[in-house]
Amino acid sequence: MKASQRDIQKKREQFRQSIMRQADARIAKIDAELESFRAAELGKCKDDARGNSHHMLDEERLRIEHEAGQRVSVRRNKLRRQLYERRSQLTDELFSQARERLSAFAAGPDYAAYLRRKAGAAAGLRRSGEEVVLQVRAEDLRYEKELIQACGAPCRVEAAGAIALGGLLVSLPGSGRAADETLDSALEAQRQWFYETSELFLGPGGDQL
Repeated sequence: MKASQRDIQKKREQFRQSIMRQADARIAKIDAELESFRAAELGKCKDDARGNSHHMLDEERLRIEHEAGQRVSVRRNKLRRQLYERRSQLTDELFSQARERLSAFAAGPDYAAYLRRKAGAAAGLRRSGEEVVLQVRAEDLRYEKELIQACGAPCRVEAAGAIALGGLLVSLPGSGRAADETLDSALEAQRQWFYETSELFLGPGGDQL
């Protein structure tokens, strides 16, 4: 599992670097086009304004600057949408791979020990004599005796259709306490954390996506 987490961290950093390179390249292109536009328009303005007052030249310059600013704003908004769509696509790909790794883990030799550890931790939530209910995937009911032994009596193991990847849903009906120790929730928590921490910018000093 630790190796899987390191892989996710590595892929997240590679993803951010890829997006930043794309963003920097596009912003550089926009800036070059803007500078070319300004130079061309100001050149026309100077030719047309020969003999006119400096006041008129300044007004024309401001008009050009305003138009150029609007063009940049439109392009930045378009770029922001493109980067957001790309981020969503890469995020889906990344977590699809993570889901496959978790599925492989749940089918592997270390999964039973993982469930026993979670069941043992669930025992720490109970109050004196309180029953612990462990919900697992239907295919994990084969570990029922091991889980009851790890948790200690009184303990009951049930199937829960809501669990897709594996792990445990823990509940203590007597006190109303509960814990979600499923691989499903762990993966979703990583997804939310990723979205909140993978800050993407349009470039150095640019706006955050």
